[in-house]
Amino acid sequence: MIEAAYHLDLADDAWMEGIVGEGERLLGQGLGLSGYFVDASKPDSFDTWGMCSAGMDPVLERERFKRWTEHAPTALKRHAHLHSAASFASQVPFGDVAPRAFDDSFELTGRADVLGISALDSTARGCGLAIPCPTRQVNPPAAAERLVWERLAAHLGSALRLRRQVGSSATTEEGAEAVLTPAGRVEHAEGEAATPSAREALRHAALRFDRARTRSVRRQPLEATGLWLALVAGRWTLVDHFERGGRRYIVARPNPPRVEPMSRLTVRETRVTLAAALGHSNKMIAYELGIAPSTVSGCLLRAASKLGVADRAALIRLVADRVAGERRAPSAPDEN
Repeated sequence: MIEAAYHLDLADDAWMEGIVGEGERLLGQGLGLSGYFVDASKPDSFDTWGMCSAGMDPVLERERFKRWTEHAPTALKRHAHLHSAASFASQVPFGDVAPRAFDDSFELTGRADVLGISALDSTARGCGLAIPCPTRQVNPPAAAERLVWERLAAHLGSALRLRRQVGSSATTEEGAEAVLTPAGRVEHAEGEAATPSAREALRHAALRFDRARTRSVRRQPLEATGLWLALVAGRWTLVDHFERGGRRYIVARPNPPRVEPMSRLTVRETRVTLAAALGHSNKMIAYELGIAPSTVSGCLLRAASKLGVADRAALIRLVADRVAGERRAPSAPDEN
């Protein structure tokens, strides 16, 4: 599924079809799987489009998706997608969302339960995967299993961000700051990738990237996703590039989340707090931003101190409210 996510030369519909096809083969429980694009960036709306399904009647599933999109409360859809990167729908805490509305959403689709994977970045845009479950889930997913799903969500978010940056018509090497062999030799490096520390980080990441897809390792999803980082050193995404004749290289493209620093916070602190506001765990934030878990903890502590709040929960509420207020604010009038 992660390999399918980094096919940058596909149009959106073909890209989603590839993700969903692989997902149904690996994660489907006999009820199929569906995927769609999401824009939850505006506090009062929740937009979805481009639904694709596998392993189910496409006409029936489109009707279910249409009914859910039109009739499920916006607050419920936002709450479910912004609460966690990976969880069973029935186990999402209701918060301020009425339990009855939650049950109604199941009645709309005729599903007993759904495993939802929400791959949104700091702009609250991205995609979602819905894997129907035959029964209502009583127990939460095992920690290791959930970690794999969270890492999948991180890669989907990274790949979508890269797709928006390069477009489906661009070649993989355009805009690359480094080119490496699968053996980890740096063939070319420029810009920030040219420093000795960056070259070493990319060398190690390329070796891990290649090992993650060997036949023996790919059968162990926890190990494979642990080796294949969503972002290297907070800056680069690694993707394959094939030259004529089939010679393979690994290219490193700059792909950090683009954010405007919040007042009194650094860019890194802003990225970390926005990811936390999306319900991402510290482990997932470290993985998706390519930084150490201790760095995540430090950023959250400093952000809380700078913004005058006592703990992570208060920080998340403050950041979410501030971002929502900024998105509601009307744009400045044109001076001309």
